[in-house]
Amino acid sequence: MKNKYPERLKLFPDNWKSGPVSCESYWWLCEWKRQGWNLNEIIDTTLSWHMSSFNPKSMPIPYEWRDKIENWIAKMGYHFTIKSVDIPDEVKSGARVNVTIENVGVAPIYESIPFVVRLSRDGECYEFPFNSDVREWLPGAHTATATLDFGEKKLLGEYNVTVGFVDDLGREIFLATNAEKVGKFYKIATITLNQQ
Repeated sequence: MKNKYPERLKLFPDNWKSGPVSCESYWWLCEWKRQGWNLNEIIDTTLSWHMSSFNPKSMPIPYEWRDKIENWIAKMGYHFTIKSVDIPDEVKSGARVNVTIENVGVAPIYESIPFVVRLSRDGECYEFPFNSDVREWLPGAHTATATLDFGEKKLLGEYNVTVGFVDDLGREIFLATNAEKVGKFYKIATITLNQQ
């Protein structure tokens, strides 16, 4: 485990960009502690492998390690946070919404799940896709643009602007943000439209 696996991983250094790295504990974490293994080294090494998930098996985790384990989990896989939002002062058909997302995790998401901006009010709802493949959101910042094309519709009044992922299987993709949550979406602005 200690000698062969790290060497094999070096043969495929970029595999994490297209498929998840999942780790399973050798023994269990309470035995790691009993053996005196260096937890910090294990965490740093697995994160450097861009791991997305970890199976600690069915044994208790040492209480003294709880904070470190929770911090480790918070860095595995992808973690998207909204860095900035750019909406023009005058919103009309053809206007563009730019959102910068930062992946503060160590790996991307591996499925193509649409990321959209949604305008909604009083039962009306309009969705506009961002021009970005979320599978390419490796660790770091990424800017996505959505064009608000209303077509022949005349949109009048105040609308909530939210962003989120639309998953046909009903799964929820969370964003690390303090923005107000509206269902599975996150409110980023309120705009007034007067499409005369």
